[in-house]
Amino acid sequence: MQLIETKESQNYLDLAKSLAKEFAETAVARDAKGGTPKHERDRLRQSNLLKLIVPTEYGGLGQSWITALQITREFAKVDSSIAHVFSYHHLGVVIPHIFGSTEQKQSYYSETIRNNWFWCNALNPLDKRTTLTPENNYFRLNGIKSFCSGSQDSDIFSRSKTFVS
Repeated sequence: MQLIETKESQNYLDLAKSLAKEFAETAVARDAKGGTPKHERDRLRQSNLLKLIVPTEYGGLGQSWITALQITREFAKVDSSIAHVFSYHHLGVVIPHIFGSTEQKQSYYSETIRNNWFWCNALNPLDKRTTLTPENNYFRLNGIKSFCSGSQDSDIFSRSKTFVS
């Protein structure tokens, strides 16, 4: 993952600015309506920006958190909902890298690229009202949820040391 701005990172930022202009045209109406910004999330999928911080050895764009956060700021200027799910996506993408095994990191990065997954934040780890318990060959999720950012249109949910798809 590179840490200095490159022409390539500027190109991704320019792409995000273009998408932000597009999102701005419908942001107020979508906010009033509520629900999931499905069209806008599909535009993010099509843009390849979901692959932004995945290392190049896994087929990602290998960009830095600096670039990811600059893009998030561009989206936040016009649509906080899009900025929110975009930033949480990138947090989810790195959870297997931080908490998982080498095999999990490789697998989830590769599958994210192959399937163009949109990650969401499944649980708030500070909220102890929900538990995830191993049970045979699966996990049982039980309790009360405080939120699940972007879950309606996401492909994979993350929770620190456990991954649910």
